[in-house]
Amino acid sequence: MNFLEHGIERKEFVPRVPKFNEIILAATFASNRHLNPEIKQIDLGSVAYEAQLLRDKTANDPKRREAGKLILIKNDNFPQMGQPKVIIEREARFGEEGSIFSGVKIRKIKDIQIRRKVMKLQRQDLIIAASLHTHRNGMPPSPEDMGRIMLNDIENIHAAACVFVATPELNYLVLRGPETPSLKQRDISAFIQAWEGKIQKAWLKKIKEAPMLKLGKVFVKEILTRLLREQYVNQEFSGLDAVIQQEILNQVIRNCGLLAFTGRADSPIVNRVTG
Repeated sequence: MNFLEHGIERKEFVPRVPKFNEIILAATFASNRHLNPEIKQIDLGSVAYEAQLLRDKTANDPKRREAGKLILIKNDNFPQMGQPKVIIEREARFGEEGSIFSGVKIRKIKDIQIRRKVMKLQRQDLIIAASLHTHRNGMPPSPEDMGRIMLNDIENIHAAACVFVATPELNYLVLRGPETPSLKQRDISAFIQAWEGKIQKAWLKKIKEAPMLKLGKVFVKEILTRLLREQYVNQEFSGLDAVIQQEILNQVIRNCGLLAFTGRADSPIVNRVTG
């Protein structure tokens, strides 16, 4: 049948890309704080603009420190069930990942046994949905970044559903999946140490495999960057570091059933990637 012959314009159906605010609300209140694994794209909306503002802050900071904000879910009628809404902190914080969480004040029910029996909106008036912060070089989410979404949210009110890292070129989002484990605070340290240990082993393997004559000055620069990092606070991470950490991140995503998305810094859309 020729649609044009009958004066009918044929259009392809394009499914709507869910908005970030929608998916973060759904993930935060889902069992296991997980994102629907069928979602393949996310429209960041105004959060893409917030990410760019933070990039600018890092680029203009004399020390090029990380800049970050928390993305929160607010319940105005705590402890009754109110209508939750997504909000972003007004002021950015500078420093390493831990400092992003340091200033948030959350009213909460303190007894863990009671918290196990009540709904999340009744446990606290603010819920941390995601951490949004910059990395000044091209580094993907770090072990410390990922620790927040691995936390058990009954034991720790700083547990998040998503980590959002804005690098100069890319937006990285990682969310929990249906099978992602929830860890206690004491287990997070072991999780981070295991990840860092894999990074160190991967680095040593790269060094052993590197053909010295072929790499020449490039190889020497990578080694010196690594060795001098602890002595020079403002020393840039090397390109090889970013590659290694991405490889290890892919393993963590696969092993922990996480859902990862990336997209260009100048685009509001992020796409699902496989580890």
